Amino acid sequence: LVFTGSTAAGRTMMQLASQNLTRVTLELGGNDPAIVLEDAPLDRPTLERLARATFLTTGQVCMAIKRIYVHRSRYDEVVTGLTEILSAQRVGPGTAPTTTLGPLNSARQRDFVSTLVGEARAAGHEVRELGTIDDEALEGGGHYLRPALVLDPAPSARIVTEEQFGPAVPLLPYTDVDVVIDQVNSEWSGLGSSVWSTD
Repeated sequence: LVFTGSTAAGRTMMQLASQNLTRVTLELGGNDPAIVLEDAPLDRPTLERLARATFLTTGQVCMAIKRIYVHRSRYDEVVTGLTEILSAQRVGPGTAPTTTLGPLNSARQRDFVSTLVGEARAAGHEVRELGTIDDEALEGGGHYLRPALVLDPAPSARIVTEEQFGPAVPLLPYTDVDVVIDQVNSEWSGLGSSVWSTD
């Protein structure tokens, strides 16, 4: 049995497979953190890698970065750098040569990501929706969203605690990396994680 999907569905698959010892490969949901340390190189190529690791396939990758923790002393650099990179993105059909970010896989997923971003905005957190959407894409009614940065949301905000699986990411400043590591190690998910550092 090979299954890709949610953690809850994976538990059910595992229980059913255990009844007759069926071999199982599960690729389940993740809310993958990236931790940017104080000594991280934040030149343009590194910031572009960070953006790619977050927004590849419009953020619809199981192991894509879903939240970014940044040392407070480097926070403004990351916000500025990602804002510049994402401002140049063009959202549209994957077949268009000018497109850099395609659609989400369904209207339901688009609406879910929009809801998470909207909740963060309604709670008073700064949201930067960046890039442009191709006019023809809008007229065609596809499932498009511009990439969004949610700045310094509450740790309990759903944009932080749930896997958004789309083009939106929270940026969370921290001062004590040990606290962040303890936090991400104690949560429900962590399919992939990354640490950004010169060391």
